[in-house]
Amino acid sequence: MTFKPEFINRIDETVYFLPLSKETQREIARKMLDELMVHVSESNFKLIYDEKIVDFVLDSAYAPEFGARPLKRFIQKSLETYIAEEIIKGNIDSRITYRLTVVNNELSISPFA
Repeated sequence: MTFKPEFINRIDETVYFLPLSKETQREIARKMLDELMVHVSESNFKLIYDEKIVDFVLDSAYAPEFGARPLKRFIQKSLETYIAEEIIKGNIDSRITYRLTVVNNELSISPFA
């Protein structure tokens, strides 16, 4: 009753989406983290992540009913902010490769040997 008939007539069918499984969201999180690593490398910083980060993202943002949007928001809000703060503080040297991980449920960046 709130849409104009012209709009209603353009709707041909209803498409139902199944919730994304945790394993599917794990793969999506890895892809998003890979993209973040590329973005960081474009600023001449070398950063890798380990599986603990993937688990941390899923534990913090997994919501099957909302798809991958919460994962993206969490990565932007938490990980990107953390990395940016570490760069601004001067804790990351562009000549060294660092590993992003989780220690005691907290984000941590340390030189990768």
